[in-house]
Amino acid sequence: MKQLIKNGLTIVVLALAFLANAQSSNNWFGENIRRIHMDFHTLEVAPEVAIKSFDAKRYIQTLRDAEVNSLVTFAKGHHGNCYYNTQIGHKHSGLPAETDMLGEIVEEGQKQGMKILAYYSVGWLTPIELNQPEWMERDTLGRKMGTSGSLNETGWNQICLNSPYLEEMVLPELKEITSNYAIDAVWIDIIENNACYCQWCRAKFEEQNGRPYASHEEARLLASDTRYEAVSKMINTVKEIKPEVLISYNTAGRDPRLVPLVDFCSIETHPGATWHQEAWTHSLLTMKYLEQYDKPWESTTSRFIHGWGGWDDQTTENMLAVASRIAAHGGVINLGDQTYPSGELDGEIYRKIGDVFQYIEKMESQSIGATSYPQVGLFATPFDIYAIYGPNPGQLDAYMGAAKALVDRGWHFDLILEGNLPELSQFKAIVLPDVGAISPSSQEALRAYVAQGGKLLVTGNSTFDPQKQTFELADVMGVNFQGMSPYSVGYLDLKEEISDGLRKSLLLTPGKFFEVTPKEGAQSLGDHVYPLIEPKAEELFFFRNAQLSPPGKKSSSAGIVSHRYGEGQVVYAAAPIFRVYLAEDQWYLKGVADNLLKHMDVTRDVEVLDAPQSVEMYLRQKDGNLVINLVNYFLHKETNQVEDEVPLYDLTLRVSKQLVKNDKPKIFGSSTGYTMEETTEDYLITLDQLDMYAQVVFALQ
Repeated sequence: MKQLIKNGLTIVVLALAFLANAQSSNNWFGENIRRIHMDFHTLEVAPEVAIKSFDAKRYIQTLRDAEVNSLVTFAKGHHGNCYYNTQIGHKHSGLPAETDMLGEIVEEGQKQGMKILAYYSVGWLTPIELNQPEWMERDTLGRKMGTSGSLNETGWNQICLNSPYLEEMVLPELKEITSNYAIDAVWIDIIENNACYCQWCRAKFEEQNGRPYASHEEARLLASDTRYEAVSKMINTVKEIKPEVLISYNTAGRDPRLVPLVDFCSIETHPGATWHQEAWTHSLLTMKYLEQYDKPWESTTSRFIHGWGGWDDQTTENMLAVASRIAAHGGVINLGDQTYPSGELDGEIYRKIGDVFQYIEKMESQSIGATSYPQVGLFATPFDIYAIYGPNPGQLDAYMGAAKALVDRGWHFDLILEGNLPELSQFKAIVLPDVGAISPSSQEALRAYVAQGGKLLVTGNSTFDPQKQTFELADVMGVNFQGMSPYSVGYLDLKEEISDGLRKSLLLTPGKFFEVTPKEGAQSLGDHVYPLIEPKAEELFFFRNAQLSPPGKKSSSAGIVSHRYGEGQVVYAAAPIFRVYLAEDQWYLKGVADNLLKHMDVTRDVEVLDAPQSVEMYLRQKDGNLVINLVNYFLHKETNQVEDEVPLYDLTLRVSKQLVKNDKPKIFGSSTGYTMEETTEDYLITLDQLDMYAQVVFALQ
């Protein structure tokens, strides 16, 4: 398999050589955060209408009036139509010979101070699928494949990147666009290829290895290397002509291996979309995920309710809530729209977008260039941030559950990924949410962290080695593994010291418990109680639920264990409480997690007092200041969208005096004023009013 990665190494070297130049000129990307991603996947239909009303000056003025300062605009869309004067591809027939849509948008946009990114579709092209089917990806049965290997009879299937397509069409067109237009960046779409069994992939593998595929895994690895090579070639094509032009692709950041090649990361999230009910939590995890890279990043969303080109629109409040969360994390708001087939924009929509971007503009001076101020670390083993859209979305439940539980309870956190661990001592506590076995280097780092005074909250199978049938950090956690519970569900019976704010009866936890006993010196904080019978049993229908069961007898194992190790402390919950919290809607389990952090005396430098869970707090630092971002939104009980702005009044922040200087804070955003008091240890700042988004800025000590 080593030969699989040899092809393209020269290309990689070239790409990395251009990287330094690209990084030195990409500051504008993260500074122009009010972006529109302007789709224009337009068929050649209704010739009397198509692109007959395009006027570049009016088009750009509409965007500028809405405070847009960067634009992703089409060079080529999914239907194979080019929107520029091409000598290689097919120019959309609706464009008159004298009209160069891309060129006019670039010229007029840059006159008005906008940065222009040229969109180019790679993986989906309907003319290729119809006219050159031999270039399409194929599964083991020779069938065409769409995204994630799906079988799509209606189109949108993937073109193979090992076919002649890349060399004969993609690279020449990218060269043409870069050479002929003063674009600021290239934005590539649809490069997530599949394990492919087409003639081109089979031939490439046999040339490299002297034999056919022996397994599907070999086909998958070839696809991964093919994607790497294709991205490298596209980058080199652009950079050889204009090194200052940035380039990246949709999903950049998903595969860490490709991140060093690109100038920025870009991942889609769609809070408020009808087709993705968990998008609010997934978008939060995605932003935390992108922050791990030393790259500017954007979160691509859209103004539509039903997905791209839906021709409906979200409420202004929903778009503002989405934009506020992105800005609060230091990202670029890449808000999707679609030009009408006539070539016109919807003025009413841009009045709404203008309201959103005017609001964000007031806040962005404190957002751009800010970095997270660490408090709690959320530890993760490598995972696919796009798994939510695949056949096994549940693999993200533990991380999404932990993210939601922490932010709902007012804990600011950062995602820390195995293989890219920061300095752990900066975190007041680290949470391991059902992460499974971890690497020896992670074991060593976490053991040292606790020994030197760190706090760990460990749940479920975290650090469990199924081969050795033991926890890799058993000595740190203070537990002896006895086996797995014979039941698929269980109950927690909490001790008084960790039951604050929770009901005092047994708490159903619909997940399989690890049976553990405390080591010498460790303390049980709660018992594990069995269900009366296994929920799958026929008898359970007597209780009217085929998945759950009433409580039975107390087990001989502990449900929660606390242990001091060195100068630090670990609490272990023997059930997958974060996964269960998200997947099974057991709302009280986030209260359990909150109480376990408090039990370890994990202190908060900043706390919002007595606030509803509609308030999310994100801590940033910039230019010697602490920036406290407060985002306040309520989701409609049926639509999962923000339909109204609901102000909060007399909201109090507690800020540690050890953290900030004795200066009056600056307030940005929706608050109309504040009062400030102090205690021996803290400053208390009471905001008169919090609408959707506000920032409270202190000078750090």
